[in-house]
Amino acid sequence: MKTITIIGGGASGALILINILKYFPDAPISIKWIERSGEFGTGTAYSTDKDYHLLNVPANVMGLFHDYANDFFEWLLKKGYTYSEHDYVPRKIFGDYIKENLFSFLKRNENIYIELIQAEIIDIEKEVNHYILIQQNGKRIKSDVVLLCTGNFLPANPQLIDMEYTEHPSYFRNPWSNDIHQSIKRTDDILIIGTGLTMVDKMLDLYHQIHKGKIYAISRNGYLPFTHYPCSRHQKYPDYKEELLQATSTRELYTIIRYHIDKGIKSGIDWRVVVDTIRPALPEIWDNLPLKEKKSFFRRVGSIWTVVRHRIPVICADIIHLLKDKKQLSVLAGRLKEIKETENGFIVSYLDKQERYRKEIVVQKIINCSGPQLNPQNTDSLLLKNLLNKEMICIDQLGLGFNALTDGKLLDKHNNVIPGLYTIGNGLKGILFESTAIPEIRLQAYNLAKELIQQNVEKIS
Repeated sequence: MKTITIIGGGASGALILINILKYFPDAPISIKWIERSGEFGTGTAYSTDKDYHLLNVPANVMGLFHDYANDFFEWLLKKGYTYSEHDYVPRKIFGDYIKENLFSFLKRNENIYIELIQAEIIDIEKEVNHYILIQQNGKRIKSDVVLLCTGNFLPANPQLIDMEYTEHPSYFRNPWSNDIHQSIKRTDDILIIGTGLTMVDKMLDLYHQIHKGKIYAISRNGYLPFTHYPCSRHQKYPDYKEELLQATSTRELYTIIRYHIDKGIKSGIDWRVVVDTIRPALPEIWDNLPLKEKKSFFRRVGSIWTVVRHRIPVICADIIHLLKDKKQLSVLAGRLKEIKETENGFIVSYLDKQERYRKEIVVQKIINCSGPQLNPQNTDSLLLKNLLNKEMICIDQLGLGFNALTDGKLLDKHNNVIPGLYTIGNGLKGILFESTAIPEIRLQAYNLAKELIQQNVEKIS
């Protein structure tokens, strides 16, 4: 019996396992699922216990199955929730949905041997026909196939001349640390590094804790996520993928999308609908671009695309605007230059983007919400460092994830497929561009589950 091992207990790992159990329940395989925390199924994103941490996608497209996106909404109805299909549901409820599906399939399973293991894998050794996974305690696990579902990495620390601030107890690199809210006083002035989705979550936390201190949020451009527009939910816009596939540069892509946005607006169609129309085709469009244009995209329009594409519910945006109107929240556009420790916190210097001169603010706490580190080379993962050092895996050309094929097969430094080694989700961002949300990952999970079963069941002696 062939053994498939999934490293990482978050949503990506859960989706792989669920897809195997749902679509290939009779496959004679063994599956080991390994997670160092012992918490399987939700990962960081869906393990929050706060009702106000909402999904950024409506309920009717958040199903776990590629062929039935409405499954989550139907589950909500069965559970007695009163949300509409277009509502943005608390992420903790979606976490419950994942876990219920996961353990329901596990309970019904009669053929596939499954073992859930709490352990930290620190290295992998390649042998002739299999892999040896080495745990932190020295124990070894044999596996024919390995899936790296490592999820989000911690944000990168801002690279300043003096890095001593990173050791200060009032600097929080991990925005999800339980220590944050235990140590923050309601009167503390706070700097949040980053103005994206994680910043929004932290702002909601502070708002609901009735925080009184001043809050600063800084990023290079000071862009806040755009807001979903409820009235656009019933609108449609014709697919213009083929036009975009003809584009060979960032400038051409921008021109085409801008043309269709203007065209849509003239027809009474919200611009968000025009942008979302191309979502399913984004990996294909991205793959069609030359490497230099991919680099140009991130350099020129990456930040604006992020806030346009990854939007937030109106209720979340309203709270952000309320805090801005009260002058409690200041959104800064600039580059961090220096963070000096003081007896009461930090003096933070930054170069203002518009005024082009150096400014200072004084805060008691700093929370890094700059977003997950994308390059596996720069993470704290001992496993990935070991695999990279011995060149078992490589970084993609954009430094956004693993060198891989679009179907998740990992590649070595010569771009040869590494037999039996795969990834999905965040690790494919550089290859697929859009590879972090459930609608994208569930399709990856189904295709990879199908690939794994076809490649390994047939070989069983």
